Amino acid sequence: MTQPRGLLYRIVAAGALLALSASFAPAALAAPWSQAAPVAQSCVFTPEERAAIARWLDTNAVAISTSHEAEAGGGGSGVGVAGIARAIDRASIVGLGEATHGSQEEQVVRFELVRALVAAGKVSTIALEANRLPLEALNQYIQGGLGDPVRAMSSPAFFATLRTDEFVGLLQWLRQWNSEHPERAVTIVGVDIQDPANELRAALALVENGLQGGRVAQFRKAADPLLAERGAKLADWLSASSYDQHQAQIRNARALRDFIATDMPAQRRALMLVQNALAGLEAFEYYPADARSMPIPPDFIGRRDRAIARNVQAASDGGRLIFLAHDTHVIAAPASYRSVTAPSVGGYLRDVLGAKYVSVNFAWDEGAVSAIDLSASNSLSLPGATTPSRSAVSLPSAEHGDLAFLLKAAKAGSFWFKPEWLPPVPWGSKLRTCPLGRRWVGAAIDPGTWRNTQGLHALGSGTDVLIWIGSLSPVKQMGI
Repeated sequence: MTQPRGLLYRIVAAGALLALSASFAPAALAAPWSQAAPVAQSCVFTPEERAAIARWLDTNAVAISTSHEAEAGGGGSGVGVAGIARAIDRASIVGLGEATHGSQEEQVVRFELVRALVAAGKVSTIALEANRLPLEALNQYIQGGLGDPVRAMSSPAFFATLRTDEFVGLLQWLRQWNSEHPERAVTIVGVDIQDPANELRAALALVENGLQGGRVAQFRKAADPLLAERGAKLADWLSASSYDQHQAQIRNARALRDFIATDMPAQRRALMLVQNALAGLEAFEYYPADARSMPIPPDFIGRRDRAIARNVQAASDGGRLIFLAHDTHVIAAPASYRSVTAPSVGGYLRDVLGAKYVSVNFAWDEGAVSAIDLSASNSLSLPGATTPSRSAVSLPSAEHGDLAFLLKAAKAGSFWFKPEWLPPVPWGSKLRTCPLGRRWVGAAIDPGTWRNTQGLHALGSGTDVLIWIGSLSPVKQMGI
């Protein structure tokens, strides 16, 4: 069974490619509607209800600090962040989200929570919404100080959203931690699937010199169009290839996977790399220009998150893991964009692990984020713009229908709470169950149409801990 093609399906998956680099900005994210969807009458909160919510938050939410001084131990955030660490103590996998891909305050809080969990012995592996090979180079650095982390982060396959001072600071802290606590060393791993060319190239290098070298050479020749550009990005391949060319690469990757599994089973790393590359090709198979009018299978919008969920489970290997990604991935339920519901990584993990998977999400009210501004792009092509840069994009304060509209009346500028704490009164039930705007921002954004693509989601569905930061400022991007 297939469903008709439409921009709404691509809204869900397009944000994935936007994180790949600052050279890809599909206009599919810029929907043609300028007005936000009306709020259901049953989800309109009265002034009295909003006041009751503010009073409850003032009494029950736990204040935290979002400053760099707090990160260094001088700002008093330890009580708040330590409380979050205790609240998720029993989880085997923690999904630690972010409402945006470009705010400093979110990164400060997230990475301090990572430090707290590592120091408490609650984390052995950190999985990131990032491609595998660049993260392997960074893992070598934090394990033994090998390699150049800045060089690894400058790879075209490394997401620009992670090229920040805060992330470098986390790497340096992990390097020091592992040096001082070798018996409790932490590993980092990339679990995304947007680097098929480099992963296929690495897999072929592992298997082509064996007894089966002649056969492997056939697979390399078939993959030549995809491998032609050294270090090529998936976005480049998708914009340059036809649907038939893309299908040929999928068939070749499947055949290579089956060949390695049958004839070279000892090459487990090569098999893993090919499987990851294949997942990436399949997750974006309807992105070539001539495929955009084709019927799309219902499972299409969930392919990337399903593959990431498999990688997260494999990386945990029975240990305790923290998964760093956007809220749309870590939320423990399908993430909704207008009328489209996309299966999330957290939703898959909740089905498998139950309460052992915990989702930590963010909410915010106003400010600016670092993102690619799509408002100047009128292109309907897949790339949309050539080498767009990230800049500070200001966004308006929350309105009726947004979760933040209900939270911003609280006195504290930053705090956290668990939705399960909400009292069993009418306004508490309403706050848990009403689909409200979550102010989700991806790597690229059109400020004029953003409210239509921000995502609607009930607070009590898939969010185990909510962190509130009233005002955001752009994260500082590294100049690489």
